[in-house]
Amino acid sequence: FIYNNMEYENLLSSLIDSKNKELWDFCSSNAVIDLELSEKNEYGTFSQSGKHIISVDPLNLDPATFAHELLHVYLDIKGVYVGGALSLWVDASHINNIFTPPLVDHVSNCLNHIKMLPLYLDMGYDIKRFITDYNVSKFSKREMNILRDNLKISKGVYQAGGVDCYIGKYFAMKACPNKVFDYSKGYILLKSLDPALYNILEQTIAEWNDYDYNQNDILAKSYRDVVYTLVDGLKEWSLGKTII
Repeated sequence: FIYNNMEYENLLSSLIDSKNKELWDFCSSNAVIDLELSEKNEYGTFSQSGKHIISVDPLNLDPATFAHELLHVYLDIKGVYVGGALSLWVDASHINNIFTPPLVDHVSNCLNHIKMLPLYLDMGYDIKRFITDYNVSKFSKREMNILRDNLKISKGVYQAGGVDCYIGKYFAMKACPNKVFDYSKGYILLKSLDPALYNILEQTIAEWNDYDYNQNDILAKSYRDVVYTLVDGLKEWSLGKTII
């Protein structure tokens, strides 16, 4: 979708408010950002090589949702390339059977959301607007029962889809901004199903929470270290197991 200048300015004026203007000014000054109208009426950001395409819903030109997408760009500008690093390391480690491309996208999105939420709230936006599925549980009773029945076939024999789901649900719960949901039973279930796998994910989240993208000390933990902890841990965990 190609805009003339007036159309582009009109679009921007509907997406920028007093809360996100400073963020927009920073991002647009430090990266190339193109806007496109989504044919699916949804928001999203595609980033590659310092260029970002933000899709916006033409039926809902919303500054709060736009701010969310800008925060994805902001982390990229800050040098947080967790999605790319995770994808490369998963491929190199040959664990694609339990860590599919959709799971790479999901986990990196969850990790980014954990870093983005405090910034979003500092800008003055309502937490309920942070994600579209704010009021949806990230690990329902039904999903717990399905995972319980589909992770292992027998001792040492796992279903790849079950492992994928296990990892995805863990990170979804960790990134959920809605504190109304009590995920304690979800975590208890995951830990009981496979304590070793659970501990790998716990260590990953602990390192991610400690990671400071504003830290310039080369000895400080980087996003690469967090990715390495996760992928290397999963590769070691999978040794000696049959995963089909």
